[in-house]
Amino acid sequence: LNVNAPETRGTVFAFYNLADDLGKGLGPGVVALMISAWGRKAAFNVAMWTWAPCALTMALFTFTLDADEQSMQKQLAEVSDRAGEMTCSSLDDIILGHLSPPSDQQKEVSVALASRVVTSPGTSFVTKVE
Repeated sequence: LNVNAPETRGTVFAFYNLADDLGKGLGPGVVALMISAWGRKAAFNVAMWTWAPCALTMALFTFTLDADEQSMQKQLAEVSDRAGEMTCSSLDDIILGHLSPPSDQQKEVSVALASRVVTSPGTSFVTKVE
């Protein structure tokens, strides 16, 4: 979770849930076909060994996980610093929506730090949460 940018986190979890649901839905059917073709013992042996590539991949993640998480935290800190530079002249501007449309950089900050900042809808104002 902490190695994905906030703006791509939803896509990552959607893919995860899709793969998980497909496995739950199709797995029993595939095993049933293997049982009818090879017998119960062989089918379950093959099914259990399909976990080996997954286990190997997850084991390899342990070598890069800390570095990946630190890299993401560094990127979020840089975006947070840029967000701290944005200001608004008054609360009235926020309430009345008299601010100019947000720039691409301001949109990026709003999306990337959704969990760490408060944004006012319809404005380009971003405030750090302390």
